[in-house]
Amino acid sequence: MSDTKRTETALLALLPNAIPEAIGSQDLRDVLVSVFPVPLPLSNYGTDRTAFVAAIAAIGGEEANLYLGADDYSLDDDLTIPANVNIEFEKGAIITIASAKTLTISGRLTAGLYQIFDGDGSVVIDESSVGLTYPEWWGLDTADFYAAVNAAVNSGGKAIQLPAGTLSRTTDTAIDVPEGVHIFGHGQKTILSNASGTNDIFTSSADSVGFHNFKMNGPDNTSCDGILLNDLNDFIVENIYGYQLSSTITVGSTASCSRGLISNVNSYLNTQQGIHISKGDDIVVTGGVSRDIGSSNLHHGCYIGNATNITVTNFSADGCYGSGIHVYSQSTFDAHGIIISNNRCIDNGVAAAGARGNILVSAASGSTMENVILSNNYTFNGSGYNIYIGGVLSIEIINNIMEGNATTTNNLYIESIAAANRFYHIQGNRIHDSASNGIRLVFTDGTIVACIIEGNIITTNPTGIYATGGSVDNIFIGASNIFSGNTTDLNGTFEGMTSSITPLGVVAAMAGHETFKRLDGNIFIKDPDGSARNFNPTGTFPALHTVMVINTADAAETITFDSATLSAAIAQNERGIFTFNGTIWLKVYVGS
Repeated sequence: MSDTKRTETALLALLPNAIPEAIGSQDLRDVLVSVFPVPLPLSNYGTDRTAFVAAIAAIGGEEANLYLGADDYSLDDDLTIPANVNIEFEKGAIITIASAKTLTISGRLTAGLYQIFDGDGSVVIDESSVGLTYPEWWGLDTADFYAAVNAAVNSGGKAIQLPAGTLSRTTDTAIDVPEGVHIFGHGQKTILSNASGTNDIFTSSADSVGFHNFKMNGPDNTSCDGILLNDLNDFIVENIYGYQLSSTITVGSTASCSRGLISNVNSYLNTQQGIHISKGDDIVVTGGVSRDIGSSNLHHGCYIGNATNITVTNFSADGCYGSGIHVYSQSTFDAHGIIISNNRCIDNGVAAAGARGNILVSAASGSTMENVILSNNYTFNGSGYNIYIGGVLSIEIINNIMEGNATTTNNLYIESIAAANRFYHIQGNRIHDSASNGIRLVFTDGTIVACIIEGNIITTNPTGIYATGGSVDNIFIGASNIFSGNTTDLNGTFEGMTSSITPLGVVAAMAGHETFKRLDGNIFIKDPDGSARNFNPTGTFPALHTVMVINTADAAETITFDSATLSAAIAQNERGIFTFNGTIWLKVYVGS
């Protein structure tokens, strides 16, 4: 049997069963070509544009592969490779496109990681033609990545794969990313280095863009961001590393962006911010670390300006000059729906002067901020404050840990700024070791409808809770708070405030007659200790202020409440409940 016959027999055995039956009298070679199409060499027709036109005409409407062997090919005019023609490049095959001319590829493109395009003209690739688009196809120069990466990003391919290695930029021009394009790297093995430029590395104002898995090194100046996004929707930035940039990512510097995910963005030694959201809506920041950011109190690990429906979670900030996380509503903006949860902020506020420490949430005069949740955050050693709240209308501060030292003046500082404050709820927090106050409340304007402080553990502060300021309808300090090791548990000027304060019950033996003030407690467990005693209110009390006195005497010794006016006797093992009606004390209940 001849070698040709053996080959035909072997190939015939590879064909689906139905094909041999359908061959009939046809020549086997014709069938094999239809099943295993042989690429048409472009060199059969030449190497210029007329060769492409002739080859495409020869192929007609059938699907076929056009093969470019290693050679130089040229286009002096526009050319479209139709969808039925798949173009294959051997290494060394390069098409040079003349200036102002365009090569459009609508069929499948097959090439390795080597240059296949050259010239000053453009290449447009149908997004269905390739899975990934590679800058190497445009002759990627690692000393200046701009031209090749820009050509790939703007070619029409939707997934741009950057190579591993360090890619430097000397062309000081930002690459503007069009709609739907996602750029991928190989994690920290892909480094885009802009050693001296002042323009951003990537910009975009187009929807549905994405940036994934690469590192950007900056020139250590205040003008070069890694990624700058404006006036777009549905973006994703993930697993990005920024070093010595202005900000690793800036969102909405001139026009707001919506519906975005910023995941695991890491920043180190940036000059301005780690993550900077100037204007935005429906954006989630999750994961990532910002360390040693900025040089003044205006520079933060994560800065959020005029934004609504923003979540920051599982983020870490360490050693930033301003705040670790800074949320700020400016001018007349109405910010709402802010969630700051499960973050870790340590040693922020390095600038000291004007710094607000680890987490800052505030609204400027004339703006509003409401429906804010701070939960399950860990803060330590913020300069000035661990958590600062200013001018916020309604906020829940729940299950956070605030630990200070000598530089943390207040673990939690809350002040109102020219706005009606509606609701503050402070619950379940661990507040420990400040230089001044565990919780500092400063109410300068507006009206507090409700300020509820309950279930917190407040320890080792000079003052546990210190409150001063304007017109307050109701401060409720629940009995479930635990105070320990504070020099003073409660302190402040409450004049003009209508407050109900209920700290943990006071337990003590009585050495003689005693008095109590409104801040001393609401529940008094007393032992007359050998003699009948008087227990008298002194000072001013708000209407409806209520106290309970429990007599734990082990003998028949009474405690007389308000001996000068009400003179209510509480016998051994009895309790008395009394309320102030704004003028006099009234007995609510006395009994066992």
